[in-house]
Amino acid sequence: MAGTKSSSKLFYENFLLESLLEHRLEITVHIHCLQFDGLEPLDICLSPTQQVRAIKDVILKEEPANFHHDTMVVTYKGKHLEDYFQLRDYGIQDGARVDVLVEQRQVWVVTESDEHYLVDVEPSISIWHLKQIVEAMTGVSPQDFELFLLNEKLRDSLELSDYAVKQKSKLQMVTKCT
Repeated sequence: MAGTKSSSKLFYENFLLESLLEHRLEITVHIHCLQFDGLEPLDICLSPTQQVRAIKDVILKEEPANFHHDTMVVTYKGKHLEDYFQLRDYGIQDGARVDVLVEQRQVWVVTESDEHYLVDVEPSISIWHLKQIVEAMTGVSPQDFELFLLNEKLRDSLELSDYAVKQKSKLQMVTKCT
């Protein structure tokens, strides 16, 4: 009798394991991002009951320094997916292709001589990296100028998202006195 219980217990555990595996979805995630062109698609395995946000979580584990939840838009068959809905709510099937678009913003950089430069950036870009992009446009070294948003100096070590920079915000470029 004891052998029967352990074998039935083993059968039950195998049944549970198989049913759990059976209800997993293998999906391919294609990431579209101008800053990181040519990213390889990710093959991930999720439960249909997991939230769409789980896709972003997987990407953040793979690329923690390059992406943020608020810059990623998940789409399936061209439809925007809301973070807190479950994968099954959108009819995502095993083998599905899901696209993740990393949003970019455009900001204006305005020089002291009133020249305007439109720069494509991601919210996660550091101020220092943005200053390097501005250097390529203006020829002014990042050490020689500061960027301001609404009279607030932007610190090199922080990101645009730390300042809630919005689409088409104007950043003032002010040359340091030497």
